[in-house]
Amino acid sequence: MDEIHSKNIISEFVAESSDHLESIEPDLLILEQHCDQIDYNIINRIFRAMHSIKGASSFFGFDALTRLSHAMENVFMKFRDGELTPDPDRMDPIFQGIDKVRLMLSDVHSSNQIPCDEEIRKINAILEKEMSNDQIVPAKDDIPVTSEPVSDESRDDSVVNDLINETMDRIAEINPIFISLKNNPHDISTDDYKALYKTVHHIKVGARFLNFRQLYELGKRLEIVFGRFRQMADLVRKDQADILFDGLSKVLELFDNIHCSNDIDCQKELLKLDFLIDEMPKNVSVETKAEPSDERKTPIISKTTALSNTGKLAPNNKPEKSTSPETIRVSVTVIDSLMNLAGELVLGRNQLRQELETVVRSNPKLNTIIQNVDAVTSEIQEDIMKMRMQPVGNLFNKFSRIVRDIARQLSKEVELIIEGKDVELDKTMLEGLSDPLTHLIRNSLDHGIELPAQREKNGKSKVGKLQVSTFHEGGQVNIIVKDDGKGIDPEVILKKAIESGNISADRAAYLSDSEKINLIMLPGFSTAESITDISGRGVGMDVVKTNIEALGGQLELESKPGKGTTIRIRLPLTLAIIPSLIVGSGDLRFAIPQVNVQELFLIRVGEKSRKIEKIGDAEVLRVRERLLPLVNLSDVLGIEKKYYTPLTNEPMADRRLKSDDRRNESIGAESEDPDSTERRKLSNDRRSSWRNDVNVVVLKIGNNSFGLIVDRLYDNEEIVVKPLSTHIKDCRCFAGATIMGDGRVAMILDAVGIAECAKLNFTEVNREAHRRNAIEERKKQGRKGNFESILLFNSAENEHFALTLEAISRLELIKPDDIYRIGKRDFIAYLNESIPLVYLEDILPVKPFPKDMEQYFMLVPKTNIDSVGIAVSNIMDTIDVNVDVKHDKTTPQGLLGTAFVNGNLTMFLNTVELLELIYEHVPAL
Repeated sequence: MDEIHSKNIISEFVAESSDHLESIEPDLLILEQHCDQIDYNIINRIFRAMHSIKGASSFFGFDALTRLSHAMENVFMKFRDGELTPDPDRMDPIFQGIDKVRLMLSDVHSSNQIPCDEEIRKINAILEKEMSNDQIVPAKDDIPVTSEPVSDESRDDSVVNDLINETMDRIAEINPIFISLKNNPHDISTDDYKALYKTVHHIKVGARFLNFRQLYELGKRLEIVFGRFRQMADLVRKDQADILFDGLSKVLELFDNIHCSNDIDCQKELLKLDFLIDEMPKNVSVETKAEPSDERKTPIISKTTALSNTGKLAPNNKPEKSTSPETIRVSVTVIDSLMNLAGELVLGRNQLRQELETVVRSNPKLNTIIQNVDAVTSEIQEDIMKMRMQPVGNLFNKFSRIVRDIARQLSKEVELIIEGKDVELDKTMLEGLSDPLTHLIRNSLDHGIELPAQREKNGKSKVGKLQVSTFHEGGQVNIIVKDDGKGIDPEVILKKAIESGNISADRAAYLSDSEKINLIMLPGFSTAESITDISGRGVGMDVVKTNIEALGGQLELESKPGKGTTIRIRLPLTLAIIPSLIVGSGDLRFAIPQVNVQELFLIRVGEKSRKIEKIGDAEVLRVRERLLPLVNLSDVLGIEKKYYTPLTNEPMADRRLKSDDRRNESIGAESEDPDSTERRKLSNDRRSSWRNDVNVVVLKIGNNSFGLIVDRLYDNEEIVVKPLSTHIKDCRCFAGATIMGDGRVAMILDAVGIAECAKLNFTEVNREAHRRNAIEERKKQGRKGNFESILLFNSAENEHFALTLEAISRLELIKPDDIYRIGKRDFIAYLNESIPLVYLEDILPVKPFPKDMEQYFMLVPKTNIDSVGIAVSNIMDTIDVNVDVKHDKTTPQGLLGTAFVNGNLTMFLNTVELLELIYEHVPAL
């Protein structure tokens, strides 16, 4: 017994049982969804998997696990025989039992101490309740049967004789195969097993119809075995063939005593076949559904044929024997060790290339050898990485169960759509993604998707959609979690953040809607009114974000009130060996993972003062109508900065604080050196050397980007990631370390940590960029010096607004009766469709619209997306004007600025910003 209970054998049992559970759960969900049309292939798979768990756990003496799996097996048998329907109420105890089995397998040696009586009681209650019902559903088989099984008393002898004749005729045809099973099992081909499969399938169906129960049970098991052996004929052992021979012999014995066959003991043969099924390879699919053949086109019972027990056939031409794919289980420790060795091999290759770089030029043959070593090393590395890669479907499969349970708990109807299950990720990353993705799924179900009644009231389908998709893009794995629920209201998030003290009211006034929504990433943030077992504990999105960033990934969040929420996660393929950009600062080198790098810029020494600007004390770089905050890596890490003198190109200590600082020209005026004047000029323009050009690496973190100034750019390299020492683990600027080709250590930079250490204020930079773009837009539109045609109108009394005529699509007269309200939003018919009607006080700090008027106007701005209408109380005039529109820090978003027109202070609308505000701020349905 000690040998049986050895560590390796128990580990194998746990691994195989866990595999069974992974296959059972998705099959149970499919069974529940289609409970009115049972797929008997699926229920047979479920039954056989649970039977295997029960048999093995009984063999090893895990009694609690045996009792629980046996209880579920009994229910599955009822499902299989059509006596019970797998509806959601019956499936709840089953899923609870599956969870308890999983818990027992996690600590199998203590499984007998884990209580499971409550789960067994609930599962047995399913059977007890069914036994108390008056009506029993007729049993079904895995192929259609036109009538119910006949009783022993009403069995027609002529039909029985038809079955005997037909079966014996078939057995005569396979007689040579039958003999080979006993004498030469290795000579039996794939086609031979197909013939055996068809024969026992015919026997099983006829026995089921005529209620020969023992014959049916034998036929059913033989069908399963022959179905598997069709795909692995060359792997059948002699002892397995003996069991099949005994089973077929028992079938012949039952046919010889057909009328009393139900009383003949077949337990020995059935037990052997059960154990044979349990020990067969798990990677071979089982098909119990008959292949297309003449059996489908003709009645199950044919006309009487001549009985022949001794007919023989000429030997068949044996086809080439098929081979099945070979797989083995390898310990994760072994794979990790191989991965570490591959990393060392990559380091050795890099060092070898660097050391032999000069020698190779004089020895071409050596170059060929190095190239070959390089190629082989890359192939070994890729193949070992593939061993660690697993399809994301292994993780996503559990979400079906989570969605099912939570949706039932919350009385919601949810359809889960999973795409990209075949995309592969490193095993470590998959394990690290489990908790974050589970939290996002639970959030969508609890906070996002509405109750069916509310969804129908809002004009949506009562069944919410939750989509989880994965795909490759830009050398990264993208995971998207998207729902069509109520979305996130940025004002609700902002209010909660201010109340909890996470943000000040002064700073809140400058946040965009996207930044308001991202406040949910703050530590301890939660909008839940009460704590439940699903959410509300305040340990949510900040933990998700931290875990994703720990995997070298990025998390982005988008949401539209009333439309839904989309969360995008970007991840590297693996954490072990990653492509990186090598940069230099001072005398040190650093690695930046390529997943964080957006683009590179080189600013020539003479262009710095023109391209690098300032917002307050912060340096920014203008790039394609946007401003990038700049961070000097030397400043963040405290590395001494240097510059190169124009005369000698010697490195000198640089004491300037900013890139565009200039010394006072009087510096050095007292010098006794006769050439002091010339040297002073060169000193003031010391960055004229090309070596003082500025290298900027643009890094992306979430929805924001910034420029990292480095002294040098080297090359892209594949680096082996090494964990940080405990002494510097708290330094947020570093994500790890690596060893370069020359043996020196290079730190791997963490983009998020650098931004935090530099205290970058993206809000202020984005606001300034927006202001400058608006000024540029006004210049393009001829705000200064050119005449433009504008429409003057009122919203509230004595408040004047203006909009250029070219920005207006339509102006219509409307009445209050034309407006209808859905939820919190007004709608109006426009060009055969309904569009939202918006009042300016909803989006701008202006007076309320007078809604007691008998009629007013609707202004429709030009837009490339969904049309909206703006309520206008009065049209004043259309005129051509030449005014200077004033814009300052007090100008709210949505306005270009103000100017006096015809003696009235007039607010000029910015249609681009106005439409953004409308889409983001107008209350959802």
